[in-house]
Amino acid sequence: YTIYIEQNQPFVDSLYQSKVQKALDRSKQILKIDSLNFKFSYVFVNSSNSMKLIANKYEGQGIAFVESKVVIEQAQINSNGYGAHELFHLIIYHYIGVLPKDGFSSEGFAVFSDGKWWGYNLHSVANYIVNNKQIRILDVIQDFRRNEIVSYPISGSFIKFIYEKYGLETVLYCYKHGIINIEQFIHKKIDELEKEWRNEIKEWDYKTIDYPLNR
Repeated sequence: YTIYIEQNQPFVDSLYQSKVQKALDRSKQILKIDSLNFKFSYVFVNSSNSMKLIANKYEGQGIAFVESKVVIEQAQINSNGYGAHELFHLIIYHYIGVLPKDGFSSEGFAVFSDGKWWGYNLHSVANYIVNNKQIRILDVIQDFRRNEIVSYPISGSFIKFIYEKYGLETVLYCYKHGIINIEQFIHKKIDELEKEWRNEIKEWDYKTIDYPLNR
């Protein structure tokens, strides 16, 4: 891979190298692969204005152009988790060869690859959310973009649960065919899996979490 850094970056070059390598290692670990068969570029910019100029008017923290094999990210001092989210989108697309069937599986898998959400354990955040907000996994799947401050950590926690209990191949099936069709692969309905997931996350403490439920 090649790293491009906008001039006047606030950090030393080695920090960016370490961040990209850490994200790459985590992505390969999750997908259980030893190496990639393609090259990619990772671009660090200084601000949302720089992001907007080179990322088709997008102003967020990071974005992956999967077909072009380019990740663009705003530099920041702290990166929660592995910082693998955007790179994972790129790698899994080229690993599988198809675009994801739904946002829940795609974003949930990428959130899981990061290991944390806003610096918190994924299951702890999910437990906090379900204890403070009426929520059903099926509703999040069907209207994923309605409230992303909730749907991203919920999907990340749920995919983490599926990955750890039912394996990588199950998550890959969901990515390719949509998580709504998971019953065809493991013969369990979403409602059954939700009960198992809730039983799993209830063991995770959320008392120290300070997290908004609407944005």
